[in-house]
Amino acid sequence: MDSAAIIAILKRSFDALVRDILPLIIAGFFVSLLTGLTLGILGGPLLAGLYRMVSLRLREGREPQFSDVFYFDRFLEFLLAFYALVLLIALGFAFFILPGLFLATIWFYVFPLMVERDLGLGEAMRESKALADRVGLAQQFALTLVLLLIGGILSSLTDGLSSVFFTPFAAIYVITTLREVEQRA
Repeated sequence: MDSAAIIAILKRSFDALVRDILPLIIAGFFVSLLTGLTLGILGGPLLAGLYRMVSLRLREGREPQFSDVFYFDRFLEFLLAFYALVLLIALGFAFFILPGLFLATIWFYVFPLMVERDLGLGEAMRESKALADRVGLAQQFALTLVLLLIGGILSSLTDGLSSVFFTPFAAIYVITTLREVEQRA
C-alpha cells in the first residue's frame, strides 16, 4: 500500500468523522472517561461498542446511536482481549520499542475482526497477522505508524483531551483500513 492509498484512507476516515462528529465525539468522550474511571475494566467492551457503531455506519449507513457504545453482549471476552493486547504490546514496548511496534502492527485489526466477524481473540489475532502479512509488514507498519503519530501529535497538542476525537477517528481509520486490505486481498 503506497502513500497515496494511506492518504486516501486518512481522507475517508476524516470525512466519516466529520459527517457524524457529534455522536462520535460523545461516544469518544464516554469511552475515554469510563475506561479511565474503571481503570480499564470497561475499556475493551466500550471500544468494541465504538467499533460496532462505526462498522454499522460504514457498512450499512446506519446513523450512529449512543447506545451502540454499550455493546456488552460479549463483555468478558472484550475485557480479556483488551487487557491481553494492552499487556502484550506494553511488554513489547518495555523490552524495546520495535517488539511493541511489531505487535501493534500485526494485531492492528483484532478488535474490528472480533466485532465484525464475531471472532474470538485467538482467531482475530491470527487473522489480523495474516492480513498484515498479505499487505506486507512494511506497508502495515506504515499504516500503524501513521495512526500512532497522529495520536501522539494530538495528545501532545491537546494535553490528553484528544482522546475524545482520536478514539473515534482511530476506530474509523482501522475499519477503513481493514476494508481496503480485504478488497485488495
